[in-house]
Amino acid sequence: MKPSILLTTLNAKYIHLNLAIRILYDLNKDRADLSWKEFTIKTDFDEIAECCKEYDIVCFSCYIWNITETLSVAEKIKQLNPHTKILLGGPEVSYEWQNIINLPHVDFIITGEGEIPFEKFVLNYPDFSQINNLIYKENGEIIYREKTEQFDIKLLTNRNPYQYDLAGDLYNKVCYIETSRGCPYKCEFCLASLDNRMRYVDMNTIKSNLLYLMQHGRTIKFLDRTFNIKREFTLELFQFILDNHRPENVFQFEITADIVHPDIIAFVNEKVPPGLFRFEIGIQTVNQASNLEVSRKQNFQKTSSIIKQLDHRIEMHLDLIVGLPLEYLSDLKFSFESTFKLYPPELQLGFLKFLKGTPVREKYEQYGYVFDPNPPYQIIKSDFLSEKELHDITLMENALEIYWNKKRAAHTLKYVAEHHSIFDYLMELGRHFEKNYIFHKHSLADIFNGIYDFTTKNYGADQYIKEFFAIDYYLYSKQRPQNSFGLEIEKTESNKIIERLRLNHQKYRFVILDINFDWDFWMESNCIFPKKGQLIIRYDGQTAPVIQYHKDELVLAG
Repeated sequence: MKPSILLTTLNAKYIHLNLAIRILYDLNKDRADLSWKEFTIKTDFDEIAECCKEYDIVCFSCYIWNITETLSVAEKIKQLNPHTKILLGGPEVSYEWQNIINLPHVDFIITGEGEIPFEKFVLNYPDFSQINNLIYKENGEIIYREKTEQFDIKLLTNRNPYQYDLAGDLYNKVCYIETSRGCPYKCEFCLASLDNRMRYVDMNTIKSNLLYLMQHGRTIKFLDRTFNIKREFTLELFQFILDNHRPENVFQFEITADIVHPDIIAFVNEKVPPGLFRFEIGIQTVNQASNLEVSRKQNFQKTSSIIKQLDHRIEMHLDLIVGLPLEYLSDLKFSFESTFKLYPPELQLGFLKFLKGTPVREKYEQYGYVFDPNPPYQIIKSDFLSEKELHDITLMENALEIYWNKKRAAHTLKYVAEHHSIFDYLMELGRHFEKNYIFHKHSLADIFNGIYDFTTKNYGADQYIKEFFAIDYYLYSKQRPQNSFGLEIEKTESNKIIERLRLNHQKYRFVILDINFDWDFWMESNCIFPKKGQLIIRYDGQTAPVIQYHKDELVLAG
């Protein structure tokens, strides 16, 4: 009798899906008594264990974000049913696995790509004698036959791993699609650098699965580490998306910007509607010495040029890494300010993580690195950044997330970047917020009170920065907010302007702000042209404030 096997994982969030277990299920469902189910790291562990305990074998897909929770769940499963076997696979257990296999509640580990060893596992269970890349215990001994084996990705031809999801379940999730494996680059902080051989899924299969996800899902993210390596491949899939997407679809790609072919730039600018594509671009650092130290090449000048050519069409998500070798605080400041001035809708300031299997982890002592021994193995200090400096940078990252990425103070921060040091501003703002509020438990009032108090105290001599704060404050909400900071013009004067312009005060509510610069010129150029005027912000209570322009001395904005 075949053993009952469950393929499962603990996703970071409910909206995420796990492609790996779907592929393994699709490839092996006819070879074994196989099921699959997903949980999240927030799901009650006892509840997960109850769902798993009746299976003969439970197989977990493991990553840095779920390994701790996965091991806790595995222990609970064993407590409920000691006969259930636990198999782990995925990048987090493919390297430095010795301590994990020695745990009493772990029976098997598959290293590397899982398709080949998992197929042999389900076909031959309980005979493991001919299975490479499977770690198991036998008579108190750890058995492991390591062999470099790459799955033939062409075996995924005409297979749709999402066909087993219930109708409607994909729409509110992030749907991941794999069109290739491998990465041509050798960045030493990244696991993808360990596989430099590019392998592509059959194009017809990609299109068939992509069409399925467009019809049943909404947000589709490509897992390719560098989607734009091949010009023809990229353009063919872009055109297929344009020919078949639905209005609500959004597509996310990881792009290496400085190798984007001119034909791709022209295609995007001529054909791709704004908002349809989202590009994730890893800047990581502008410091060439740091790049070379981790076997990475980047032409930041060219990268910046490409981003500027496309950012009116493409929503950009840019990444920086804190803690790379040879990058001191002053270098990080330069990298951050250079990248911030590209004004991406989202800028991610990540911290160097010493992932198992990566070269940067193997030679960490060379740079005086100290990192957390527990997932996600984040940097604590190095020869280049002290523990205090790294702590302050985490405060800056929190401020960046609250005020820039969440669009609470976009105009203020853009003005600061043009006229002050945005790095220093966010660093000090982060310190101020930590001292007076709680980063992970705060109100919207805390957010605006925090930046107002900080800016008034430290930048009070700058007449414009207070005006930009007022604009951000009044543009953030759909409802007209309270006049908490005394920034509006007096009510009597406001009513006169509303009457003179014959604004519909029965249907809408209005806020009028005095400003000392030309708003349109600022929006077009990011430059200040001194000019007295007024902003009129109109609210309907349901949608974002409306942007209008009045050719008088008045500027209507939203």
